[in-house]
Amino acid sequence: MYDKRCNKRRWHQVFVKQSSMKIILLGNAGAGKSTMARCLIGSSNIARLSLDEIAWSEGKERKPLGESIRTLRQFIEENEDWIIEGCYGDLIEAAVPYCTELRFLNPGVEVCVKHCKLRPWEPEKFSSAKEQQAIRGSTYPMGSRV
Repeated sequence: MYDKRCNKRRWHQVFVKQSSMKIILLGNAGAGKSTMARCLIGSSNIARLSLDEIAWSEGKERKPLGESIRTLRQFIEENEDWIIEGCYGDLIEAAVPYCTELRFLNPGVEVCVKHCKLRPWEPEKFSSAKEQQAIRGSTYPMGSRV
């Protein structure tokens, strides 16, 4: 799928030629981690893990850290090339010894907030757009302009 926010060909040429791709993308919600991950992966068969998937139980409760770290290490061991994205310092710290590159995305608070407000429903994370909106606590409807 083409993402107009990145020059897929450029990212693909620069980064996929590495012998091993083990990249961590660290940044706040709305910083562009998922977009950058899609750009770096392009059409390659590179595994991607959003730390949201392993950090949270159903609803708003954080999983025990040990459980999340076990899942993280299993992902790292099972995949030769990978991109991990998230904002959880404790999980990033556990993954850093295995990465070849760590990128900190920091476009600024205003940009992150704007991106979060414009974010479409993420069915891989939420059962409905209404649930996503409730969990994020947004007072703005998704897709609204800031």
